[in-house]
Amino acid sequence: MAYCELGEFGSAVEPISRALVLGPEFAGVYFTLGLVYTELGQNEKAVSAFQNSLRLEPGNANAHLLLGCASHQVGNFVEAVAAYKKSLELNPGLWGSADRYKNGLACV
Repeated sequence: MAYCELGEFGSAVEPISRALVLGPEFAGVYFTLGLVYTELGQNEKAVSAFQNSLRLEPGNANAHLLLGCASHQVGNFVEAVAAYKKSLELNPGLWGSADRYKNGLACV
């Protein structure tokens, strides 16, 4: 995670991917990979990483929110709205969820 703290997201992909080989059942590793891909502008890969994170930890409101953001970036507005809505259901006070949900609805 030191690469992320230094803003060296490209360098973070390999060690995070290695961690997945050792522990593919850890939602947090997929979540972190999703964050890295988002920072790199690789939103399709971010969508996949957040989906894997949510497969293991479906109650993570932050992962739903970020899945929505990445889905929105790749033009999948229906999935984005569904993810924003789930994020709101899980944590109504989560910063950005309500606004993103409203904005997403305008795109569908």
